[in-house]
Amino acid sequence: MYWSQGETAKRRPATRPSYLEGASAAWIASTIAHEAYHVKQSYQGQVYNLRSAHKMEREANRFQMRVGAKSGLSPSESEYLNKDTHTLYNGPPD
Repeated sequence: MYWSQGETAKRRPATRPSYLEGASAAWIASTIAHEAYHVKQSYQGQVYNLRSAHKMEREANRFQMRVGAKSGLSPSESEYLNKDTHTLYNGPPD
């Protein structure tokens, strides 16, 4: 689902244990929402590649922040998401 033909772009889901270890319940809930948003993007025909990664990650992060606000993300967790550039292809925040 996340490979694009002719380009080397691959998403690594943020649900791996090292990413969630010691995380708050709000962080875990918002991370699941982030990954679910990528599923929605895929079903809408969006392809994750070198050109689209930044936009797709920022959209998923914004959704994660909305879910996190309702789930009780801490100010530092919210700030981390606001500044996040967690993929190789993701640029600075919009």
